[in-house]
Amino acid sequence: MTRTGELSFVALLKWNAKDWLVIAGFTLLINLLMLVPTLYMLQIYDRVMISGSTLTLVAVSLLVLFLFGLMTAADWFRSRLLIRIGQLMDHRLAPLVFQATYRERLQGQAETAAQRLTDLTQVRQFMTGSGFLNLMDMPWVPIYVGVLFLLHPMLGGFAIIFAVLQWGLTALSNRHSRKDAQASEVSQKSVDQLTTQFRRLGAVVSTMGMGAAARTQWGAAQSLARESQEQASARQARWSALSKWLRYTQQSASLGLGAWLAIRGEITVGAMIAANVLATRALAPIDGWAQARPAALASREALLRLAKLLGPESKQPEIQPLLDPTPQGHDTSTMVALEQVEVRVEGRQLPLLSGIDLVCRRGEITVIQGASGSGKTTLLKVLLGIQPITKGRVFRSLDPAQHSDQVGYLPQAIELFNGTVAQNIARFAEPNGQAVIAAAQLTGLHETLQRMDKGYDTPVGPNGQALSGGQRQRIGLARAVYGMPSLIVLDEPNAQLDSAGESALYQALLQLRASGACIVVVSHRPGAADMADQTVHLDNGTLTSNHRPTQHHTAQAIA
Repeated sequence: MTRTGELSFVALLKWNAKDWLVIAGFTLLINLLMLVPTLYMLQIYDRVMISGSTLTLVAVSLLVLFLFGLMTAADWFRSRLLIRIGQLMDHRLAPLVFQATYRERLQGQAETAAQRLTDLTQVRQFMTGSGFLNLMDMPWVPIYVGVLFLLHPMLGGFAIIFAVLQWGLTALSNRHSRKDAQASEVSQKSVDQLTTQFRRLGAVVSTMGMGAAARTQWGAAQSLARESQEQASARQARWSALSKWLRYTQQSASLGLGAWLAIRGEITVGAMIAANVLATRALAPIDGWAQARPAALASREALLRLAKLLGPESKQPEIQPLLDPTPQGHDTSTMVALEQVEVRVEGRQLPLLSGIDLVCRRGEITVIQGASGSGKTTLLKVLLGIQPITKGRVFRSLDPAQHSDQVGYLPQAIELFNGTVAQNIARFAEPNGQAVIAAAQLTGLHETLQRMDKGYDTPVGPNGQALSGGQRQRIGLARAVYGMPSLIVLDEPNAQLDSAGESALYQALLQLRASGACIVVVSHRPGAADMADQTVHLDNGTLTSNHRPTQHHTAQAIA
């Protein structure tokens, strides 16, 4: 398999080299058989009409009918192979693209991540569509022109002139239309973003009287997009009309030139008709490529984006395991260690994190505090290994083969999936009933579920919309502690909990610490700070203090 860093049209061809060779063979056969109408006309006008032989007419017609059937079969087999290649391409790349979109999403590129599977579809459709077949037919243009030269040099030269004119018209059309198309795309993207935004914030817009302003803003964007689209369509229509005029002119002029040569006795009447058909066929791939070129350019851009998504330069730095013997300054209790870690993102001058030194150990609770935007969530993602770092080193004692079972994570924005409570707690793996109940009991969720009609089989709805904010938070917390993972990372776990829920959370953290888990919590509540073995303060991405109390606080003191 070609390395993802080498993703290109050439690489895609190499993946299915045998199939593409067969397709090339069918293309060769089809284009050879495209000469049959020309030869048929020559036989009809120059032999049958002169000899008046009905037998010759029947024999030639049956032969042509057989060759047309052969061409149809070759075209059908070629189409089937193209469909097969498209399926194989999707089977090979779609899972890689799907997984890679997570990385872009974690890096704050949600919009581009949503586009990547569409990019794959676009590349697949071009590689298996008529545009690519027109490209494969392009090498036959000089062969057809060569046959015209055999009929008469003026016919071949005439075809070359129109081929150059057609190609030049295509280049001018694409050059002038590209900017309009890009402007239209940007305008439409703005409309789509506003539509998604207002739909997502529908409750806020409705209750706070923002509907009129929202409609005005959306209407202005929609009007601009419509004007851009109309301008692009108008220009494209003008170029299309000019191209059609050139094509029709070529057909008539070719026939006229052939008639003139036939009158002069330089070619036969059969050659005149055949030359007209052959000239039209010779220029057909150019005309087809002219129509397909915008799609080809779009597919090329889509492929470049996919290559960047899947290429080795896009992958986050590998998290180094905690080696044995352990690195200097660390002992076997170390779960995660950060050494001079820096995180930068494109478009931001200052780093999100700078010079971070932090050690999180088993059987300890680390509480991270700091103002909004200080880098707390980014630091959590570095600890989890889902945030690429620019500088420094990250050591982890987790087994990469069992990473998902050893890590629990509660993000600030709780995301639940459409399924039952049990399925969400079990992370949509085969639920272990005892482990699900244990996680729910640990987080104080079990009693709440017992009061529901369907208990653990209660559907949560898309993104948990059937539940309250506190219930979603508890389910998210139960999912994080499911299976008693070794590393538990919680981002504002008590943000939507009432006093009872918060008390249950603290009791759960104490039990998890007693079990030897390494717990990292972002929280400003006093209860969390009181139980912390280590309190870290961040300010603008810099660690300003790292405090360790002399002894653990008890559960009674926290309560």
